[in-house]
Amino acid sequence: MNIGEQGKNSSLSLDMTPLLDVVFLLLIFFVLTTTFASNPGIEVDLPKAASGEVLPPNDSIIIVVAADGSIIHESKQFSLDEIKEKFALYQSERPGAAVIIQADETAKHGVVIKILDIARTYGFNKLALATEEE
Repeated sequence: MNIGEQGKNSSLSLDMTPLLDVVFLLLIFFVLTTTFASNPGIEVDLPKAASGEVLPPNDSIIIVVAADGSIIHESKQFSLDEIKEKFALYQSERPGAAVIIQADETAKHGVVIKILDIARTYGFNKLALATEEE
């Protein structure tokens, strides 16, 4: 049998199953990683407001104030002095970032004001308080 004759009689087929498996795995990976990115790691009851604006989470510094007054940032607990150090670091790394404070509805007002004051001291002018829709 000649090589040319064998090529004429056989057909080439491509199995799409492995390709589809990889595409679905990548889809699942990206869906899961995007949902974990916005979770601050602690549950807080945000105050409700009728008006509000949605800020994009990218290039924003999210500070959580729990009901007991503890300050959480990037899933770690901080004191006010440590938050000052973080803002001093962010001043050079992320100068135009928005600061979003997710304060519990029952959190002490003084802690939130101190964090806002620290942020403004280090040059952060885009400040926001997170709320839920009524």
